[in-house]
Amino acid sequence: MSTDGYYVLGGHQRDDKKRPSWHLYDHAVILCVHPETGRVERKVKYVTPPEARPDDENAAVCFKAGTVVGNRLFVPTSTEVVFYSLPDFEQVGYLSHPWFNDVHHVAVRPDGALVVVSTGLDMVVVMTEQGDVIDAYSVNEDPLWSRFSPDTDYRKVLSTKPHKSHPNYAFFVGDDLWATRAWQRDALCLTDRSQPNLEILVNYVHDGVVHGGRVYFTTVDGNIVVFDCSTREMVRRVDLNAISGKDGPLGWCRGLTVLDGERVVVGFTKVRKTKFREKVAWLKRFANPEVEIYPNPARIAAYDLANGKMLWEVDVEAHDMHAIFGIHTVGVAG
Repeated sequence: MSTDGYYVLGGHQRDDKKRPSWHLYDHAVILCVHPETGRVERKVKYVTPPEARPDDENAAVCFKAGTVVGNRLFVPTSTEVVFYSLPDFEQVGYLSHPWFNDVHHVAVRPDGALVVVSTGLDMVVVMTEQGDVIDAYSVNEDPLWSRFSPDTDYRKVLSTKPHKSHPNYAFFVGDDLWATRAWQRDALCLTDRSQPNLEILVNYVHDGVVHGGRVYFTTVDGNIVVFDCSTREMVRRVDLNAISGKDGPLGWCRGLTVLDGERVVVGFTKVRKTKFREKVAWLKRFANPEVEIYPNPARIAAYDLANGKMLWEVDVEAHDMHAIFGIHTVGVAG
């Protein structure tokens, strides 16, 4: 199997790296990466309009994890979902809603409804492309709207941190909707709470990508954890640190596409300092966790999970992308 490349979704970081995350990125970026030739093209540079962002000139703008359906890409910023046609990247739709705060992912339900992970409100919202709300789910034991107000425009709120669950990604197993929860290190079924959670537990979980009857999770410290969708049992865990040949932490592991069940492409964002120390506690596994400047740039890399090999990697930081949230194949042949 070969592809025509990979669309990489993320953002460009401001020069002042000591900023908090809600000030860190000044525009969103989509790159097209061609690993076989090393060519990297910038497809989109985007800035959220003032009406859909906090009244702060330094409010962060970054693309998060999106979904491709047919020839359309649905990709969120913290407060919007932008629709692009592929491969020309013409903007063909747009959605913003007062309940969007620190959005991390948008998925598409089989009937075409959008599933928006509003991380800042610890909730998942299902809505039409026009913004009509169909369903809304709390991702923890708190009843919906017990901590927040449905009448507040959270697009204008810089940050609601600390979050109680920090949902990152939504996916479907059959008709059931699931969401990953970073702080609980698991995945929760939102449409049937009687189902047992998928306990990843290795570290903070991010992506949950369903492929071939299995769901592939990333953890921030560089693990791929695979569950069988039928049995709900873990069938594989691969520590990418052990097979990458890198000094120090690989980076913040986030962004995943599954090629054929054994090969995956993963994104890494350079680790940066944060006042939320629990978020980087996993760095203690490395020999010198107090080092302030980590050597590995933002990049995407391909791995053969079955044989424990890194196949290739491409530095995207050299092309003005510093954070990675999503990766999608451009095209598949053979």
